[in-house]
Amino acid sequence: MAAVFCGPVIEPGQSFRYVSGVPLETPSGIMVGSYQMSGEAGRLFDVAIPAFSLDSPFTVKSLN
Repeated sequence: MAAVFCGPVIEPGQSFRYVSGVPLETPSGIMVGSYQMSGEAGRLFDVAIPAFSLDSPFTVKSLN
């Protein structure tokens, strides 16, 4: 699955916040991936997104 988003130009020292969602067929899941960015000269580079959990706020959480 891929998402395409054309965001703003982020200058040095600036930040950008991006929020998204995904429908899950189960109460929890894991997401991992990368964003592909382009520098000022148009050179493409990937930024890794570490694995993180997706958990429904509507289920009772239990610790094992």
